[in-house]
Amino acid sequence: MKGYGKQEIPQKTCQPMVLSGMIPTYENPGVTQPEIELGSPCKNTFLFVPDSSCMLRLLCGALLLNPDVSTFWSMRRDIVLADSQQEHSELHFTAVLLSRKPKCSEVFAHRRWLLGRLLQGHVSAEDLLREELRLSQYAADRYPNNYYAWSHRMWCINQFTPSIAAPVKVLWEEWDASRLWVLRHVSDHSGLQYRQFLLKKLSAQLAASDDNCEQSARNSVILQFLCVPSHGEGDSSEQNDGNAKSFTDLLLSDILFNTELILRFTGHEALWYHRRFLLYVLSTSGVNSKLPLSPLSPPNCHMSIDGIPLEKDLKLADCKSPDGKNTDGFWQVPLTAYEQTLVSKCLPEDANQFRLAGQHCRWLSRIMHLLVSQYE
Repeated sequence: MKGYGKQEIPQKTCQPMVLSGMIPTYENPGVTQPEIELGSPCKNTFLFVPDSSCMLRLLCGALLLNPDVSTFWSMRRDIVLADSQQEHSELHFTAVLLSRKPKCSEVFAHRRWLLGRLLQGHVSAEDLLREELRLSQYAADRYPNNYYAWSHRMWCINQFTPSIAAPVKVLWEEWDASRLWVLRHVSDHSGLQYRQFLLKKLSAQLAASDDNCEQSARNSVILQFLCVPSHGEGDSSEQNDGNAKSFTDLLLSDILFNTELILRFTGHEALWYHRRFLLYVLSTSGVNSKLPLSPLSPPNCHMSIDGIPLEKDLKLADCKSPDGKNTDGFWQVPLTAYEQTLVSKCLPEDANQFRLAGQHCRWLSRIMHLLVSQYE
């Protein structure tokens, strides 16, 4: 007989689960709310989601434990979009999180989203910029090589300076502040990268004055580079920063400052990398160049003109200026003499400094075509 000795199990009809929000908290079958069908074959139930104030408190606790969850930040953005009055309190909350975890990309990303919304309203851009500069410096102080904090600072400079009354003044203040930062944090790669960013921004302001100062810069550069680097040149470089009349003067003053740091604080690779950036910019965008240093095509021997990383064998290929021309031959003699004097002061007794000087000599030979010997 068909089905003899077997019990037929009735098939249960599975209803799709419905949710009324993004995360469930507790079941409340008696509450009817708008349903969103997810299509999961499970028990038919209704989940109650609390209001926005209760949700904010729950998300505050969750993000204090782990601020790297992007889903929680998306939920907070939905709440802010529903209530624009939460924007200022959100800025305060992100500042509190940065005091606990100063190197968190999700916090900085959420803060930039909030700032973008505030810029669309009637808010003082200068006050917002000052606050962001203070917060980013606090985060950089709390965590060394804080790439996210310095990237956030660069973003703020790009976004806020067009909306303030004196953008050039802010750039010069940041340039002076970065000098003090580098003096206290000689191994911070991110801080030096921010100084390179400021150099690119200031190049657009000083490029026009290079036409009138070309001959004076050619005369002064020989006197500056033929003098022997010493520990006492830091004072002169500090004065030249504020009195820079051209982009070339600004580059020369930063090279002198970098020389002082290398000789005073030995064995820091970040200083040598920053020096290579300065020397390359000086040779390609120096006295003969009338164009500002473009932020879209930075002089970087590790990337092509389009910003694509090069292969290892191509990194040591001949580097040329962005317009395809060779570097300015005027700098060959003074740069060779100056770099030779610097390298000769890196003695073998300091093994790490001697090794970095040797790497610098090889870079000068392959990239800059400067014959500098470490054993001379």
